[in-house]
Parts: sequence; structure tokens; C-alpha cells
Amino acid sequence: PYFMSGLSLLSGLVFATFCFFPLSPDLRKYWLLLLGIFLYLPFIFFISSREKLTYFGQVSLKTRLSLLLASTAEWGTALGSFVSVAYLMGLHVPLYNLIPLYFLAVIIGIFSMIPGGIGSFDLIVITGLTSMGVSNALAVSLLLLFRLTYYIIPFLLGVVFFFKHMGGHINEKYFKIPSRVFGGSFHRILVYLLRFLGIFLILSALIPERLANVYFINRFDPIQEQLIWQFPSILFGTLFVFMARLIRRRVKGAFIASLVTFVLALIYVNLNGISWAMSFLIVLSLVLMLIIRKRLYHRYFVYSWEDKTKDFLFLAFTILVLLVLGGSGFWSHLLPPRNRDVLGHFVHIWFDILLGSVIISTIVWVVLRVLAPRKHFGQSMNNERFTALLEKYGGASESALAYLHDKRLFWYRVDGQDQVVFQFAQTSNKCVIMGNPIGNEIYYRPAWEAFLKNLSDWNLQALFYEADESVTLMLHDYGFDFMKFGENAMVDLTTFSVDGKHGKKFRKPTNRVEKAGFQFKLLNPPFSETQMQEMKAVSDIWLNGRKEKGFSLGFFDEAYLQQAPIAIVESEEGDIVAFANIMPTQNKQVATIDLMRYDFEKAPEGIMDYLFVKLFQYFQAEDKKYFDMGMAPLANVGTEEDSF
Repeated sequence: PYFMSGLSLLSGLVFATFCFFPLSPDLRKYWLLLLGIFLYLPFIFFISSREKLTYFGQVSLKTRLSLLLASTAEWGTALGSFVSVAYLMGLHVPLYNLIPLYFLAVIIGIFSMIPGGIGSFDLIVITGLTSMGVSNALAVSLLLLFRLTYYIIPFLLGVVFFFKHMGGHINEKYFKIPSRVFGGSFHRILVYLLRFLGIFLILSALIPERLANVYFINRFDPIQEQLIWQFPSILFGTLFVFMARLIRRRVKGAFIASLVTFVLALIYVNLNGISWAMSFLIVLSLVLMLIIRKRLYHRYFVYSWEDKTKDFLFLAFTILVLLVLGGSGFWSHLLPPRNRDVLGHFVHIWFDILLGSVIISTIVWVVLRVLAPRKHFGQSMNNERFTALLEKYGGASESALAYLHDKRLFWYRVDGQDQVVFQFAQTSNKCVIMGNPIGNEIYYRPAWEAFLKNLSDWNLQALFYEADESVTLMLHDYGFDFMKFGENAMVDLTTFSVDGKHGKKFRKPTNRVEKAGFQFKLLNPPFSETQMQEMKAVSDIWLNGRKEKGFSLGFFDEAYLQQAPIAIVESEEGDIVAFANIMPTQNKQVATIDLMRYDFEKAPEGIMDYLFVKLFQYFQAEDKKYFDMGMAPLANVGTEEDSF
């Protein structure tokens, strides 16, 4: 009942002014209506103060005054909106006429029982204003703007706040799945919208005459009356395509860069007259950017060749459309007119094209430089630090590849102590991690989380190579897919033997090589300069002009080979004809080698078989359980009909 109390109080105040102001005669005759509404206030005050009434009564004076104040403020705000809109429109109607007109229209609208007084309120306002000399058009405009500012805009804001409030509860209830779905959808919509705006701005700048004849598209053209070569439009079009790439890669810096681009583009497209459709699309892009801003969390951006190729093809498609749609009108700007200097025309045209290309390329280059990493991800190899971790926790077969110094390391530390390390190589925006993490297995999972978090901050994509089953399952929890390329070939040294019928195939190459005067030796570091030169000569012959591989395979590097013993095969003259370096994995169960090279001019047939058999026997004596032969490509891959 107190909802009307404020209206009642204000109606009484308006009624009191009838004696002091020259009110319009058309309004003065409704004095009885205002008086009746004013009498509602003392009536409701009297009823609500009765102690015997349980429904409307038993309301304290403080509560009644608070309700009256709130209601008065609400109706006063509505009156203020109406009067403000009227004066902003330039309606110079005296307040002593405008205020009573508003309250009379409201009261009649309430008595009509129509929601919002639609129709009855509007009729009274239009009738009252026209009687005061205001045109019907201005009166209707006043009503439309008042409805918009007081009803529609607050309603839309209420809807936004409602969904924001209720959406938060729904989002929490369903484990934040709705926010991810809508956020991802808005993200993709923004990317495609920016690409559309980019291609359209470029085409509308180059061939506005042709686009002006295309239905629907001509409604979006912001520069129909401008010259055909409009560099700003081409610039903004290219930047929109580039911003779409940054947003696609979730670069944090794209937020500020996009806002600046949107504002400048919005100003540009409206310089020659308001372009409502194009402005709407740019504002929509701005709103979507504000919605998804929390999804832009990568600190850096590395423009990969994959992304460059996609964007180049996209712009190439735009140029193809230009050539198709441009027709003779487009080519006439490139070809010189008759009776004119051909060379001068081409120099002028292509100089403008070159200058525009240089400016656009410079802007893109500057943005890339600002968003590019200031340093390399990870740390360079530190032999002492890495060796200390290997000696403490051991490593896998591929751990010693870090000594090649062709990869970088990411260290995970706890309380200042090294616990886990990853070895990887970076190319463009791809980070290829070699094998399993090395170190304390207790900290594998937090180390993965820290590593992947840093990769995400740097906007790098992780690829894991030669990861074993346990690591593969762990990575699957983090959203990685996997593909099997093969298996590690492991020799069980506990069952290996050259005796008996089964060992005949091992004894035969061994005996043949030894009868030829060759023998197996194990050299311990440090190696002499002569020994290194001999092995380098064998390596060069074995390579036969081919390039070294690296990363997952070792290469001939003296510092790398000095890390562990090397098995060699010597001739009777003492020349090294074959060698294999033992990898310093510090693994007590598994042994492995890396380089296996021989001089095919001096070494006898079966030299590698002989070297392997001798290595198996050597590691058996060292109580190793397995010998890792490395990855066997495509082993047990595709053995089933639906496997991959």
C-alpha cells in the first residue's frame, strides 16, 4: 500500500501550487483528482498505525516514514526523468504546467489498470502538450525517449544483472560448464566477426562501386563516396584480420590493441556520414571483447608459420575476390589511360601500393615486437646441476641427451632444491619435450602443472616425444591426445646367453670377428686427443656426407662423448674401426648407448652384431637388468583393425 504514498504526497504538493502559479485551464479542472490522491496518504497512515489490524496495521512510525521516503524518491526520480527529457529536447513548457501534467497522466494511467499506463498515460501527455502549443511530433518523441530512458534501458540493465546474478549460481551448480560453453562460443564468434570486418573493409576500400550494387552488403559500406584507393580502410581491414589471430591465440595484449583499433575504426567509418550497420558490428565486436577479456591470458605471442600461412591464404582469398568482383573498373585504375605517360602511371600506382604495404607491415611488426617474448623460455644446460640431479634420482634412457646442449631445460624446485627437470627444444611457437621428466617422481604432477602453466603464459604449444605409458596417461588428464609411433626395444639381460643352441646366432658373428683379429675394449673418460680423432674419422666415414640429426639422437660432440665410457672395436694394428658411446643415465636397472658408428671400409661383416653382444655381456657383469635398444618405429602399431 505504501507504493502510492510518494505519489500521494507529491500530488498534494502540486495541488498546493494551484494557488500560486498561472496553471493551464485544461489542467486546473482536474484539481479534485489530485486532492483525492493526496487524501490517500493520511488514510494509509491511519490504517497502518492501528494496533488491532493484523494485516495493514501495527506498523511503527519509523517504518512508515521510511516507506514514504522511498516511495517519494522513486516517484521523484520518474518525474525528474520526464522533465529532463523534455528540456533536453528543447520543450520550453513551464514547470508549473509540465509537473501537474505528468502526475495527472500517471494517475489516470493507474486508474486505467493497464500495465505501465500504456495508451492512457500517452494520450493524456500528448493532449496536454498540444493544448500548450507543442506539436504532435515533439510530444510523441518525448514519450518515446521517456519510455526508452525510464523503462526500456533500466529493463535491459535489469536483465543483464539478473542473468549475471543467476548465471553465477547456475554456473557454480554445473561446475562452470555454462561459462565455458558461452565463453568459447563468444570467442569464436568474435574471431569470425573480425575476419568478416577485415575482408569487408579491404574490399569496400578497393571496389566500393561494385559493392554498392550488392544487396545487403551495400548497407554496410562506410565509404561509398570516398575515393577508390582508401588506405585507412585497408589498414583497418588488415589489422582486424591480425587482431582475430591474436584473439584466437588468447594473447593478453590483444585486449588493449583491439580496443584502440575498434575506437579508431569506429571514428573512421563515420567520418563521411554515420554508417549504422558497420558501427553496430564494430560496437558488437567491442562488447564481445569485453565479455571474453578474461579468456585472454597468454603474455606473449609467437607468430608461427602455421598461423602466417593461414592468414596469408585468407588475405590471398580476399585479393582473389577483389580480382573477380573488381571487373574492368578495378583494372582501369591499374592500367594507364590513353595518351598518358605509361611509366609514370605505373610508378605512381605501384609506389602507393608499396608505401601502403610498408606502413601496414611496419605496424604489424611493431605489434609483434611488443608482444614477442623478451627472452628464451627455460634455461640453458648446466652440466654440474644436471649431473647432480641425475646422480640423486637417476634418469631414463634419453636423459643424457641433455648433454648435447641442443635443448633447453625447465627446472622445478621445492624449497630451493631441484626436484624435476624437463628437456625440450623450441621451434616457432612449438615446444617439443624430449622423453619423460627427470628427477623426483613424487613431484612429477606439480612439476607438470608448473611447466604447462609457464608454457601457457608464453603462448607455446607443447608436444611430447617418446613419453612412456605412465607419462602419457598423466598428460591425458591435462587434455593431451596421443599417437603411438612405436615401442622401446628392450633386451632382458637376465635371460640373455650365448650358450646352447639358442645362443648359436650370437656366437657365430662373435667368433667370426674375433678370428679376423678384432677385439672389444671399453675406454673410460677422459679420452685422449688421438682417440677422439680416430673416432671422429670413423664417424665421418659412417656419415658419408650426411648431416647429423640431434634432438632425440646424439651427434658427434667431444664434450658430449667425454661424459661416459665408450665401447670400441680395435683391429690387430690397434686402429678403432667401430665405437658406441654409453649414455650416462645413472640408471641402475637399464643401460643404453647412443652413437653406433663403424668404418665400413675396414670393419668386417657383422661388426655391429659383435659390438652389441659384447655390450650385453658387459652390462650383465655390471648387474644391469635391461638394455634399451631405442625406439623401434611402428612396433605393435596398427596390429588391430581399428588401431592407429
